[in-house]
Amino acid sequence: MSTMISRSVALLTALLAITGLPAAAEELQFDITGEAYQYTAGNTVALGPAEIIFTVDSQSGEVQTYPASDPTFGVPTIFASDMTVTGFSWVINGQSILAPSNLTLGLSAMGNTDFALGIDGVFDWSNISPPASSEQVSAASASNDVIAALFSTYAPVNGDLSPPSDGSLVVATSNTTVRIVGVPEPGPLALFALGLVGVVASRGRRKLCQIW
Repeated sequence: MSTMISRSVALLTALLAITGLPAAAEELQFDITGEAYQYTAGNTVALGPAEIIFTVDSQSGEVQTYPASDPTFGVPTIFASDMTVTGFSWVINGQSILAPSNLTLGLSAMGNTDFALGIDGVFDWSNISPPASSEQVSAASASNDVIAALFSTYAPVNGDLSPPSDGSLVVATSNTTVRIVGVPEPGPLALFALGLVGVVASRGRRKLCQIW
């Protein structure tokens, strides 16, 4: 009887943990593709295809929002800075480009006006089109996770990314994919693991009783 009770409690704990796995944070997985060019002495040299991959913690850094009624900009606006970047990979024509560690991303989104982003130490802030609409920026500003909400409806496409130390190297982007991945809170995950441990333990006790 006690074995059945402990097993039921363990299963209930696991189920509660599963249903309580809200994505309290989001990871934004960027995949930017395009063509790389080198500008030297008035000449343009094509370097080949380029791909930039990285992940951003949507709730890191600092985010500021401005409604259209704010006279500062006159359009709904989002500014983000010091957002944590991990898993950075930059490949040009099959060759990996070294990047510094401890990277951070910044972006600005002004409704129907412009969209710009940059990663400190990798490439400067660059305008990317099309800009997010005023409706997209306003809706994202009202969310608990502003940046994740913005990229859930908006995807930048074309722009020029250039390293800050060498303005002659430019990556002309042609496509940007942003995949949003939920990251469960540690608390529910621990609860779920505890429930599974209880289930396994209760099964072990049941088998032991059958042997004796």
